[in-house]
Amino acid sequence: MNLMKKYLKYFLTNFHEEATYKADFIFYIGSEVVFFVVFYFIWTNVYAKGGVTDISTFSLSATITYYFLTSLLFRLNPKQAIYLNRSIWNGELTNEISKPYSVTLIYIVSSLSLMALEMIAYLPFAAIILIFVSKYIIFASVVNLLLFLASAVLASLLGITLYLFLHSLCFHFGDQDANLTLIDYLISFLGGALFPLRFLPVNLYQAFSYLPFKFLFDFPANVYLGKVSSSDLRIGFTEAFLWILIFSALYYFSFQSGLKKYAAVGR
Repeated sequence: MNLMKKYLKYFLTNFHEEATYKADFIFYIGSEVVFFVVFYFIWTNVYAKGGVTDISTFSLSATITYYFLTSLLFRLNPKQAIYLNRSIWNGELTNEISKPYSVTLIYIVSSLSLMALEMIAYLPFAAIILIFVSKYIIFASVVNLLLFLASAVLASLLGITLYLFLHSLCFHFGDQDANLTLIDYLISFLGGALFPLRFLPVNLYQAFSYLPFKFLFDFPANVYLGKVSSSDLRIGFTEAFLWILIFSALYYFSFQSGLKKYAAVGR
């Protein structure tokens, strides 16, 4: 119980610290709404001028709803919340590992606090978007909504384990900041954040479906839209859970082996 209180206190402290610079944070969230607006106008024009009613089983409403859902899922993506690479590279980790708590849990808790703050800050913008494009938004059944929420939780856990592993590579290969930026864009593309993966040619779509990144954006959005069959749902949830275990194991071995040779010399 005392342990839980300690991490809860850290969660709240980190939440308040991140919320200190409200104007900068809200500007950052608001600027990302621009991407949704850009995608909205692109696809409404594609459907209208192309004279098509659907693309790969996606109607215009399904496509707009898909982008709205991925804008929410971005708030649950920890790419901006984890700073392990920086701590390793500048030597701050020496301080952190000397404290009476789990460094890994601290990074997980800090990620959750920032994701919670991002989601709360995004809600007013989400409400404005809903009002603006309400005629194109598909409202899911209660079952699909609950399944979407479950898949979103798995997406967050997968994102945390994936990025912890990527950040831990700093132990072995030096500062990964530039690489992480490039990988962020690559993951967004491979995960379906830029467009539904079903828009890809069949062979490419099948290749992407073997990767874990679809569970960050494409899979949850399709679950909400009811485009995943019952059998594929079971397979998808199982695969996502297995990928979480795989990245957790990779992170554990990378972190533990990295600690043994960590010199903490900084830049």
